[in-house]
Amino acid sequence: MKSRAPWVAAALTFALYVRTVDFAFTYDDHNHIVKNPFLASLSNLSEMLPWRYLSHEIPDQGRPVLLLSHFLDRALGGGSAVAHLQSALWHALVAALVATLAMRTGLAEKAAGFAGVLFGLHPVLAEAVANVSNREDVLCSAFALLALLSARRFLDGKHWALTGVVLFQALALGAKELAVVTPLLLVLLAVCFRRFRPPRSEARRRWVALGVAFALLTAGFGAFQLRLGYPSLLPAAGGSGLQRAELSVTPPLIAVLAAFDHVEPPTGRAPQGRAGAGDAVAFEGRRALQVALPLRGSPEYDLDDFRGALPLLSSIAGLGLLLVLAYRDLGGSRRVTLAVGWFFLGTLPVLWPTLLLNPLADRYLYLPTVGFALLLGHLVADVLPGVVKRQNAEWWTGLALAAIYGVVALANLLVWKNDVSLFSEAVARAPRSARMQQNLGMALIGADRVDEGREALVRALELDPTLTAAQFNLAVLADRRGNAEEAIQRYQHTLSSPSVVAEKSLHDSACSRLATLLLARRRFDEARELARREREVNPDSACARRLTTGLGE
Repeated sequence: MKSRAPWVAAALTFALYVRTVDFAFTYDDHNHIVKNPFLASLSNLSEMLPWRYLSHEIPDQGRPVLLLSHFLDRALGGGSAVAHLQSALWHALVAALVATLAMRTGLAEKAAGFAGVLFGLHPVLAEAVANVSNREDVLCSAFALLALLSARRFLDGKHWALTGVVLFQALALGAKELAVVTPLLLVLLAVCFRRFRPPRSEARRRWVALGVAFALLTAGFGAFQLRLGYPSLLPAAGGSGLQRAELSVTPPLIAVLAAFDHVEPPTGRAPQGRAGAGDAVAFEGRRALQVALPLRGSPEYDLDDFRGALPLLSSIAGLGLLLVLAYRDLGGSRRVTLAVGWFFLGTLPVLWPTLLLNPLADRYLYLPTVGFALLLGHLVADVLPGVVKRQNAEWWTGLALAAIYGVVALANLLVWKNDVSLFSEAVARAPRSARMQQNLGMALIGADRVDEGREALVRALELDPTLTAAQFNLAVLADRRGNAEEAIQRYQHTLSSPSVVAEKSLHDSACSRLATLLLARRRFDEARELARREREVNPDSACARRLTTGLGE
């Protein structure tokens, strides 16, 4: 009889996350999905063919599997309910795969069931599932786990399973670059459990075959990314570029990419000050705490709260303790070793936080949480009964933990119900983030709470006077209200702000709107000056041509 543990884990996980079907699209969903012209028509599926794909600039272009999942949303109706339902189903599948992996490492059905359920209900995973544009973490983890399970079958002598390894790892890489750690996770599993080791007589041949497969896939993925460059950060792709000059250190990948003529490193401003390699330890300590405890999450964190001597020292102490426990467990069950190693490998790609808008985003912990869930299932079902001499202690403890996880996860989920609730929570947790104030302002305006929205936009400019988007949106608001003088001044401020690569379209729109106002009010000298400045920046400026035509010159 096949185990029921994966089915139970999937069912309970889905029962919680089906709540998201009445959620609206939020945050990056608008640019990456709703307003993304590439996803507007199913006929564009033909553009996913390799010889056509690289000619486009598409949000998330480096993650074609994610894009295909969004096309599936479109095929099924394209609404937020369909999109959230698909994400919930994928998350339920991952919970089932966690339970399956737990059994493949030697855990009994009860322990595996607890591992799958506690993973599925873990509060830190809410962001990755509730925000549709973050589905890449769920997809990547699903295919990475399938690749690991296939690798185990291959190591057991099922030669056909190598095809599954290649297929699922390719899909995992196509969902998110985090899948580059899959072969390292396989090595970790082999170090911890004999079940993931082939017979000695076949060890070299099978490991070489897996190594070659993973190496070729990784090399192919790297070549694809190098050829692609930075499409998701380009203006036409709706990206939000970051300013290399504001980064404390240029990551090695940028240096490699910059060596290619077709690649231009992103430019723009660094949010919330600098997030450099020196912050990595404190951030990693926070990530470990989020995985270990059922904490309330947040769509935004104030990075300054994790800087200074105390966060650094406490993180060093906590991470050091984890490493000591992992080392000591090498002579034991190796469950702790697996959990700690899996966490560090899973967070390895985000240890360098300089290119991330929010390096503490909860969604980055989706895959790293798997190892902790495996450990927790073992502790509840196998260790606890030997410590607490009470009948069914493991069941009561497991149910209590599941209830706690579920309640906190639901609270985290409800934050993502719509943009107003999302950015209200973000501002409450990161009141010094001008970017979140700007986002809250636009969400409030979209909900017809215009006066509150304007206050949030003004607050954003108080926090960051160079925030072009807030200045532009205040100008548009003044223009709509008939306050032409305020609109002109704010459009002029928008155009004089430091250039940000992803705001080129915003700059062009501000220039066009300002040109209309100046010409309508016969302020021709200012219009000529504006045209001159635009031609200096861009000789082919459409705004400058429009001004010249309007002036009859």
